[in-house]
Amino acid sequence: MSAQKSLVQTFNNQLWDNFSPSNRMELAQGVVGFLKDHDKLGNDTVEMLNLGSGVGTTSSCLEKVYPFFRITDIDQIPYRKELMHERYLQNDISSLPFRDASYDALFSSYTFSYLGNSERVMQEWLRVLRPGGGAYFVLHAPNSAYLQTAREMTSANMGRDFLNLIKQYPNSDYNGLYRWFCEKNFAWGMAFKEEQKFLSYAHEIQVCEHLVQVVARQMFHSEKEVAHFFESLGGEDISVNMLGLDFVARSCQNLAEAQMVAWFVVFRKGLE
Repeated sequence: MSAQKSLVQTFNNQLWDNFSPSNRMELAQGVVGFLKDHDKLGNDTVEMLNLGSGVGTTSSCLEKVYPFFRITDIDQIPYRKELMHERYLQNDISSLPFRDASYDALFSSYTFSYLGNSERVMQEWLRVLRPGGGAYFVLHAPNSAYLQTAREMTSANMGRDFLNLIKQYPNSDYNGLYRWFCEKNFAWGMAFKEEQKFLSYAHEIQVCEHLVQVVARQMFHSEKEVAHFFESLGGEDISVNMLGLDFVARSCQNLAEAQMVAWFVVFRKGLE
């Protein structure tokens, strides 16, 4: 066995073996299950906008789980057409090309955290939501498994191992390393890869650094902080919950932070 292959196989195996990856269908089932349990969904068509959608895998899953969703995806990354969801628009997601009150519902998974939890951006998003419409947001959380993974990847030991590993790839060709990411955990590797494109980084390890050094400092640190932010922007009936490793949304009182993947926030836009 070559030294390169051996290093790839042993590189922080424990990290990946102990982490339950995100899965788009599980996320969709968790979101729809929560909304149904709390009487947030009926039997009418819901025109939804998915902000920072990637290629739209989550949107496709949401539509399969709840056929009344009709989702439009918007992202600033120019994906290949054959990969994209049926209704996809490439555009700056902080300046939307839609009229006021264009959509019945908004959905976004993690994207808002990368935009610094900007009040201006959220006001722009809510502008296109009709009064009384629902907003469903997945946000990075301080002690989430996702962020903990990033911390471990940028720790001193991980940094040393990573530097040793990339020396095996001449001319900055990290394709072998990315293949290893995907072999160990396909969904996790794809998550890093999509965010790498969104952040215009050369390599997905820089996504981990961005999470630890930037996103972690700007994210919401408590249920109260999350609720106050959306109340200040006119949100009503605000429900702040935690998504577990199984992507089931639970109240903050029923889930330990160590088991948390993200905040899941549900609210409706106030009637104007």
